[in-house]
Amino acid sequence: MNKKIILLLLFALFIAVFSIQNANPVLIRLLFWDLEISLVLIVLGAIVFGAILMALVTSLSSFRLNKEIRMEKKEKEELLNEVEELKKMLAEYRAENAGDTVDEKRNGSDNTEDSNSTGQE
Repeated sequence: MNKKIILLLLFALFIAVFSIQNANPVLIRLLFWDLEISLVLIVLGAIVFGAILMALVTSLSSFRLNKEIRMEKKEKEELLNEVEELKKMLAEYRAENAGDTVDEKRNGSDNTEDSNSTGQE
């Protein structure tokens, strides 16, 4: 059997035993009201209220984390776009300077030939 199903059945059995043993009515006073209710209903109500409160806190935390994740993804996309733009700029710069380098080599070899020819004369 699945472990979750077994745990749920054990929890349900615990709740049933707890309910049977704590069925006595208790007097609840709140400001101007007096209410007589079963102890198990008070305890189970407190458990349900705590679970709802915990779910609310968890969902708010989850919402905040999802918002941060969206912001981080957006920043990542912006940075990737910037990297692509910089790569393009670098490629353009290299292409421009590659032409200059070829010209410099040609000019440098012409100067070398001139210096060699002048040295021999």
